[in-house]
Amino acid sequence: MASIIPREVKLAVATGYSGETLKIALFNDATLTTGFVDDGSEDTYTEIAAAHAQVTSTGYTAGGYTLANKTTGYDGSQDAYLDNSVNPTWTGVTFTATHAVLYETATNKVRAIYDLGGSKAVTTGTFTLILDAAGLLTVTS
Repeated sequence: MASIIPREVKLAVATGYSGETLKIALFNDATLTTGFVDDGSEDTYTEIAAAHAQVTSTGYTAGGYTLANKTTGYDGSQDAYLDNSVNPTWTGVTFTATHAVLYETATNKVRAIYDLGGSKAVTTGTFTLILDAAGLLTVTS
């Protein structure tokens, strides 16, 4: 394993993701991360959607929210990050979500799965997914 990854390499990884069309889909299945085995058998959005319950509601489109405001850069410790300047928001929705899945749309490959820390419910309201201030993805060494 490498002891050091040059910051240009870290930024290249983050920048590669920024060039993709990325979406965030919401799921209501507490077993999504506890039952997830990172062996390639569930590494696409399509496979996860077939095995776990994606939220459904008027105002929510299956497949999720397209991230359109992606940026990359370095944080204070020279780790590279991929961020989105707008938090995904769904209005007029009624659902409960436990996880968010970040994936790219060309091959549906999953880039990250976020545990929302329990069931997050909204009833005929606005659901905003507050993205981590450190970014969607951080490449460290």
